[in-house]
Amino acid sequence: MKKQKFPLYILFAIPLMLYSSTITQDSWEVFKHAGLAYGDDGAMQIFEDSKGNIWVGTGLGVNRLDPKNQALGFTRFVQFGQHPILASFEDSRGNFWFGTEGNGIVQYDVKQQRAIHIKRQAGQPDGLSDHTIRSLFEDAQGILWVGTETGGINKLDQQKRRFNHFKSHN
Repeated sequence: MKKQKFPLYILFAIPLMLYSSTITQDSWEVFKHAGLAYGDDGAMQIFEDSKGNIWVGTGLGVNRLDPKNQALGFTRFVQFGQHPILASFEDSRGNFWFGTEGNGIVQYDVKQQRAIHIKRQAGQPDGLSDHTIRSLFEDAQGILWVGTETGGINKLDQQKRRFNHFKSHN
């Protein structure tokens, strides 16, 4: 019977290192580690994109590791700012979305290689309803749903860059 292999990425917080390994039914092999760039001190979000890169949202921003070039370590995306990353994912178009603590959403447009910041603006009724983003989700129709800390759930119309808000009514 052929052994199945599964890639596994484990993040250890102290000291913060990413270990990549292949698991078989009876073995564990650690073959590489790479520290996070620029002194980032804790991982809050980890996900693997469609190209196999590992994205780590930390207390100081976003880092990416290409598992094929682990010797190079992590690449830090300074254009995202230095805000804790609480949510992250890749959408169906290949763009990356990051929810921050206190600084709204950062969308990374892969084709243009630029970060687009979406922030709460007071007095804007169809804008983002909160500064802190706890979760991000894209449904089967490609609609982005945003879970906020105190502003309920937001639904983004990406064409118009407007949000609909859903809050509880106590």
